[in-house]
Amino acid sequence: MARFTRIQNPSYDTQAVFAAACAAQRHNGEYLKQDDITLHYDGNEHGHTVNRTANKTLVRQILAGASTVEVNDLDREEATKVIQYCNSLTFKILSGAKLSAFENTMIELGNKETISSNYDIAVIASLPASYERGMKRKQVELRIREADGHVGAIGDRFDGEVEVLRSSFSDNWGVYFITALTDDNKAVFFSFRVSLTPGIKVRVVGTVKAHRDNTTQLTRTRAFG
Repeated sequence: MARFTRIQNPSYDTQAVFAAACAAQRHNGEYLKQDDITLHYDGNEHGHTVNRTANKTLVRQILAGASTVEVNDLDREEATKVIQYCNSLTFKILSGAKLSAFENTMIELGNKETISSNYDIAVIASLPASYERGMKRKQVELRIREADGHVGAIGDRFDGEVEVLRSSFSDNWGVYFITALTDDNKAVFFSFRVSLTPGIKVRVVGTVKAHRDNTTQLTRTRAFG
C-alpha cells in the first residue's frame, strides 16, 4: 500500500513575516483580500490580467524569494510597530475588556517565534491595514478628547464650517452619526442621512440639542459641501 508523506510548510521568523506583510501593504497601497484583476475576451475565450496580487499571496512570494518586491528597513520598522500593536491588546484584557476572536488571534501571532501555517500568514498579511485603522481611530479619539468645550447653549442655532472626523452607520436608526470639529476646536456630533467622508470640511446648520461629555449634539442638521 502506498504511503503518503505530509509536506511540511516552511517555517519563517515571525518578524520576517510581519515585515513581508508591511512590504506587501506598501506595494499594493492597501489590503487586498483577493487579486485585483481585469477580465478580457480575446475572441476565443475569456481571460484575465492580474493588476495587483492579493496581499496574502504576495507575502508568501516575498518569503519564498519569488517576488520582485523587496523588504526594506522601513518595512521592518513598521513590522515592529504592528507587532507592538498586537501585543498592546493585552492591556485591554487587564482593563477588563472582552476581546474578539480576531483580537485574541492577533495577540497569539504577535507572541509567536516562528510562523509556518498558511492561515497565520494570511492573517498577518491583513494586520498592517488593521494597525493603520487603529492608529487613525486613536488620532480621532485624541482630537475629540482635546476639543475645547461645548458649542453654545441648548436651543441655540449653529451655523459653521466643520472638519469631519468620523462617520459611522447605525443599523438601529438607519442613519450615519457624524463627529466633527469646528474651526475653533469644539467637537460636535449629529445624525445624517448619508455618510460624510472623514477629512472633508463642510458647512453645517443645526440646533444645539445637548452637551455630552466633551461634545455638543446637534439636531435638525443640514450639511453643505
